[in-house]
Amino acid sequence: MRVRSLVLSFIPVLVGLYVFLLFDKLDYVGWSKTVEIQGSALTFTRESSGIIHIQTLNSSSYNDFARALGYAHATDRLSQMYFQKIIASGRVSELLSATPETLQIDLFFRELGFVNSSLSSLPSFSSESLSYLESYSAGVNSFLAENPLPLSDFLLAGYSPEPWQPVDTLITVKLLSYIGLAQTQGDVEKLFIQLITKFHHHQSNPPLSPDEIKSSTSQIFHYLQTLFHPFLRSEDLDQLFADQLFRVNIHNPTINDPFSSDFQSSQDSSGASTPHIKPQSIFTLPTVKGSNNWVISGEFTKTKSPLLSCDPHLEVDRLPAVWFETLYSFDENFKVWGASAPGIPAFIYTRTPYISYGLTYGFMDQMDYFIEHIQNNSYKTVDGNNNTVYKPLVSRQEQILFKGQRRDQNLNVLFYNTPNGVIERDQANTSNIPDGYYLARQWSFAGPINELDLKGVVIIPTVLKSRTVEEAQRHLSKVPLSANFLIADTNGDYGYQQSGKAPIRKKGTSGLLPLAGWKTENQWKG
Repeated sequence: MRVRSLVLSFIPVLVGLYVFLLFDKLDYVGWSKTVEIQGSALTFTRESSGIIHIQTLNSSSYNDFARALGYAHATDRLSQMYFQKIIASGRVSELLSATPETLQIDLFFRELGFVNSSLSSLPSFSSESLSYLESYSAGVNSFLAENPLPLSDFLLAGYSPEPWQPVDTLITVKLLSYIGLAQTQGDVEKLFIQLITKFHHHQSNPPLSPDEIKSSTSQIFHYLQTLFHPFLRSEDLDQLFADQLFRVNIHNPTINDPFSSDFQSSQDSSGASTPHIKPQSIFTLPTVKGSNNWVISGEFTKTKSPLLSCDPHLEVDRLPAVWFETLYSFDENFKVWGASAPGIPAFIYTRTPYISYGLTYGFMDQMDYFIEHIQNNSYKTVDGNNNTVYKPLVSRQEQILFKGQRRDQNLNVLFYNTPNGVIERDQANTSNIPDGYYLARQWSFAGPINELDLKGVVIIPTVLKSRTVEEAQRHLSKVPLSANFLIADTNGDYGYQQSGKAPIRKKGTSGLLPLAGWKTENQWKG
């Protein structure tokens, strides 16, 4: 017992010593070291501002840029990088803590399939692109090799970081492209579906008749028309009834039970029923945040150069911070300031001797819901002769491990896809889907990342060498994330570039309403 108590008493001391040694290595102001990574000598210096200044002897090597950024990210943001990776991989229950709450997080991210789609991306990459990702991984792993003990927060969780792999960068790209961005669009569309279907699913007292359901739905649909004009038409409601939207099983609703639990259908002067909405539900609505950027012509500035500002409206008090600032010297005459996202070898915001650019979220609608009819684990569709047929769902099996438990106590889960995306359903641990109507979620960046997408993600080293707005626009247009880029150059020019993968939808549809997935004309064309 005395030995055990003595060991326990030393744990805080050891943790404190480790943290002291770690920060002693960083020595915030004036800290400098040269590191050799894959044969390249890279020098890191802590500036008085606290950011890291990186210098390389090989100014033409973009792989050196990736190696250096990987090492810098790991030096200051290792915990952030690995927490993002663990969460996006659906491995919180396995690696950090196994609770009912962490299981729900894991199920959410396993359904998104970031790991599966990222792994299937790698074989399609060119040797040049793969080498760039491997160079970033080498930078991260070089820091890990120098610091074999896990950071204090990992130490307390009993987790030792695994070597960083190229797939981890792709997973991070998908995570940061989805959470709070495309996810918000999906939440709003799901809320829309909830509002116009709640009358059918809700058990009112007395029960509403079919005519009362349609009458009540028509009222709230009319209210929504005023908000979403001109994207909602009166005939759209009839189509939703015809496509059986009101029989859909809604999984993970945006808000829980927005109508009063003791629902009573009050009547207006015309005798029509109207809903009662809980006041507290207003505070659980999805938050739709905006951001802004602007540029002022040099004609109106004292220096005669354009003045550019990009404000993404992200928290300034978040720890760790969203962005990671770095100063990178390609050579003595070409120094670049940039802000990057830890885990991704790219500058998202930057200023070079010739250009500056930044982005805000573009709010391009990259996500849609489709109504699917499932029978016997098969989805409804049509064959070449336009006859109704049912084809087997595409399944994906994954295993969720639980920290501290035997493998036979782990959870096997199944996810199903149609050509219109992943089926949203409860009880993913069951092999069969009960017959019925479901929502399939499609996101334009959900599948494997192709070579063009990857070039868009990691084009930042090449765009850094741009001399003009027009040259930078050509590079930034390839970014798959929906973004509003503003660019300015030292010639006095400025420009705007929208980026993102927009679905090619059926003509006349906005993507706001769910469409019948079994109708081929409703499906995305690319």
